[in-house]
Amino acid sequence: MITPEHMLTAIRRDLASRVLPALTDDRARSSVIAAMGILGDLALQVREDDGWVPDAVAVLEAGVARWPVSVPPGSGRVELLAAIESLVERLWAEGGQDELLRDIRGVLRADLAHQLKRIR
Repeated sequence: MITPEHMLTAIRRDLASRVLPALTDDRARSSVIAAMGILGDLALQVREDDGWVPDAVAVLEAGVARWPVSVPPGSGRVELLAAIESLVERLWAEGGQDELLRDIRGVLRADLAHQLKRIR
């Protein structure tokens, strides 16, 4: 996954190498140069925000407690998701269990919603 800082830097670099050379209008060039400056400043201000993780872990833990899967107490989000992945693989191999799979999808959707709050 590309980090936000790298994405902003890549966009800035593309503006400089692809867009700016193609522009002949001075006003358009000035706008692109201003945008490049803003992107450069913005890249320096990007901070990771993992404030959503505890809420997501609580949702995952509640789901795991209902399902035939075991994880050590205090497991983090990565471990919980790995256990859920193993459970889904087992359910698919065995077939059936539609109600359980619906419940798992609902929990994973709620986990994703917590993550999306950070990036939107």
